[in-house]
Amino acid sequence: MTRRSLFAVILVVLGACQDKDDATDCALVDCAFQSFTIKLLGPEGNNLITNGTYDPKDITVTKNGKLLFTGSSSMDRITFEIQGKVGLNTYEIQLSPTETDTLVLSLSGENIRKGCCGFDFPIDSVLYNGTTPETITEGDVYFMTLTVFK
Repeated sequence: MTRRSLFAVILVVLGACQDKDDATDCALVDCAFQSFTIKLLGPEGNNLITNGTYDPKDITVTKNGKLLFTGSSSMDRITFEIQGKVGLNTYEIQLSPTETDTLVLSLSGENIRKGCCGFDFPIDSVLYNGTTPETITEGDVYFMTLTVFK
């Protein structure tokens, strides 16, 4: 009888011992990268990539010489991962061998998302070729789409 009692007590103790660690296992997290999208439109609103004005294979995005995006034949817009730091971050968008645009994103140090996926920086302001564009679609401050009329 004492063995059964001891066995029952051990089962109760083992059953009561639970892992109370609520920390997220980062190996199980699939991170979405903070991205920025640029749509290039003509004066009539036609897409300048799909209509052949710009060859998608010529389009690249770089920051400090580091390649962030290379175009492909099936694309209709430019989408790249934001890599930067708090403050002004300049990206070079090469549209053709003879045309390069400049995008400057001001990234905030406030409301920084932390965790398994690292940091995301809210976008405070956008300059495209030295001017503030009027056509920005904000899904939120982490993922934006800029429409550029050329």
